[in-house]
Amino acid sequence: MPWHLVWLSITLLGAHHVDAQTTDPRTPLPAHTRPWHEAIGHLQVPITRFEGSRRRHFTEHCSATSVTPGPHPIFVTAWHCLDGYDGLLRPMLLTIGQREPVPMRVLASGGSMSADWALLRADEPIEDLHWISLSADPLHVGTKVSAAGIAPIESSSDQAAGVPSTKRRLLIHSECEITDTKSNNGISNCVARPGASGGAILSRTHSGSVRLSGVISAGDGESVVLYYPTDALFRRVQSLR
Repeated sequence: MPWHLVWLSITLLGAHHVDAQTTDPRTPLPAHTRPWHEAIGHLQVPITRFEGSRRRHFTEHCSATSVTPGPHPIFVTAWHCLDGYDGLLRPMLLTIGQREPVPMRVLASGGSMSADWALLRADEPIEDLHWISLSADPLHVGTKVSAAGIAPIESSSDQAAGVPSTKRRLLIHSECEITDTKSNNGISNCVARPGASGGAILSRTHSGSVRLSGVISAGDGESVVLYYPTDALFRRVQSLR
């Protein structure tokens, strides 16, 4: 399911439309940031869907996070990024930083929006890649988190021409918190926008270490991000290592 459809469903549940004048709290990571940010990459998924009687091919742009060490790391993303994936069309590719794109394959997935997660592995070794440990502890209401994902960066020329940007980079909303944990998908007041699906809800341990605590599933682009909690994935990932 594309982000705009997920976004629409949340809007109908009472969230507000994005105001163009709203300050965007997402920022690029500073150059001195610890290298955990190199674990989050840009996922390009070839999708096939039928619209009426016509078959349509397009590319879904999402994010994915490395959660185990290499050279064959496991990546976590959102299931809806793979909905309609056509591996016969062309390979699913992951790009991290300045590395060359790497073909990916699906290990397992939740198979629905209520279990919006998927596990991937590269078809070839990836050397010297940073990774973020999965948290085995559930998040609680009020827990401080950050939301990170790959998103388009619009230049002034793109805006003037009215065309979508092809440039993407990792953006983070570094100060937000969990607002609800009663359903399968937790809710935060973080900001994430198209491209961040499959990205990271990050928490910190008492010692300050970064942990992946949620997979970004959906949002309204303004003040709501739904996520799939990774404590439910901890044992599954451990069994695949």
